[in-house]
Amino acid sequence: MNIRKEKTGMIWISLIFFLSISYSFDVKKIDITVKKNSHQFKANLFLIKGMGYLRKEEIENIYSLNVRFDKGSKRIFLGEDIILFLNSNSVIINGERKSLRKSPKIIKDRLYIPLELFLTNAFSKVTNLRTVWNYSEKLLTIFKEGRYDFIKFYSFPEFDRFYFSFSTGNYLYSKKEGNLIEVGFK
Repeated sequence: MNIRKEKTGMIWISLIFFLSISYSFDVKKIDITVKKNSHQFKANLFLIKGMGYLRKEEIENIYSLNVRFDKGSKRIFLGEDIILFLNSNSVIINGERKSLRKSPKIIKDRLYIPLELFLTNAFSKVTNLRTVWNYSEKLLTIFKEGRYDFIKFYSFPEFDRFYFSFSTGNYLYSKKEGNLIEVGFK
């Protein structure tokens, strides 16, 4: 009977050990390049369950935003106008409640904010900075909002399409068929 209890105890200890090891590997650091204005520098992006996150230090460095965490209320403040809630998908940007697909996390006393936040139009409007993430090149591009915010190119078998995103929410499309390019607003 004692041998059986010892084996059961060893199994539980082994299980806890392996679960703690797998938990520590949940955060994977990847090196990225950041292009901001005419500057280019290296930074870290962290993958948690395959999704991109930035740490407090990276946010302060890249966006020049003061990041504060209030342990009592479990709120995270980015600058003056952005409030996130630990382990919640809710975010308040400029007084308006929004929802993210991922939530901020604290892992091993380190604060992680979803990259998704920085890619939103609401974040761009508050900071006047547009963020574009290119995973294949591991490139984070940040630029001031302007006449148009960014351009995307899509190629389809029957035509190519350029997509222009404006801070006003309107967008321009163009469709090329042969030598003809159709342009308009939607």
